[in-house]
Amino acid sequence: MSSSQLPKIALLPLRDFALQIDAPGSLLFEVDSSDLAYINQGHIPGAVFFDTNQIEHSPDWNFLPFNQIIIYLTHMGITSDSQVFLYSRLSIAAARLAHLLLVMGNASINILDGGWSIWQSSRMPIEHASNTSVPVPTPTNSVPANPQFLVDQPAVKAVLAAKTGNIVSVRSHPEYRGETSGYDFIGPQGRIPGAVWAGAGDDKDGMQLYHRSDGPAKPLKEIAQMWQARGITPQKKTIFYCGTGWRASEAFLYAYLMGWTDIAVYDGGWHEWSSDPRNPTESD
Repeated sequence: MSSSQLPKIALLPLRDFALQIDAPGSLLFEVDSSDLAYINQGHIPGAVFFDTNQIEHSPDWNFLPFNQIIIYLTHMGITSDSQVFLYSRLSIAAARLAHLLLVMGNASINILDGGWSIWQSSRMPIEHASNTSVPVPTPTNSVPANPQFLVDQPAVKAVLAAKTGNIVSVRSHPEYRGETSGYDFIGPQGRIPGAVWAGAGDDKDGMQLYHRSDGPAKPLKEIAQMWQARGITPQKKTIFYCGTGWRASEAFLYAYLMGWTDIAVYDGGWHEWSSDPRNPTESD
């Protein structure tokens, strides 16, 4: 797939998102690993809950094999031609699904900038009744259209050995420095040797350095300037990683929106890398 044919991703402000979600054929999803808030606190009218546990699971939290993922996507009514609208209560959840849909080749992916918090604080309508998806037939060909945007551990090691790009840590500063693993299910602390710190937030769920105080993302120009000061530029191959992939997916999306093309997410992240005692690590 050429760059001119790559899927369209849009980070939409509230007004544009609200105007477009009712367009014929559009699919609206709230994305998370638990539907408790969706059920108990309400949700955007018409939204169907998308359970991320159906596209990844413990113990590694990597994406499931694509032939399993495609079954859930079609159960949710998603095809490569779907115009999908996503929001979440944590920005990284919508980013995680958006990244997957990009890899799979979905043609149109739209994300509410500021997510649930901006919808709720703006006193937009809220619905409490749950909605269900309308399944579509599962395609016989489930090979992802853009596998280059997802890499494994050998690919990371190849880039490190060749010194041809940046391995970029999208984790809190204490995680990056090796003061904490950041997760109750990850023991080892530290980082992949040579990893560049891209910034993130206060913990495994946070991306505060990328967001304004009221929730939406900072201008892409500001994010690019922050990265450039740390040596993260589009001239180098850039592989983002975090603990298990969610924060890395959000940073990846900002790079994609900037027009960067030689980018990917290391899905295994620190969880996979640190679980093998043969892998080198470093800390401050």
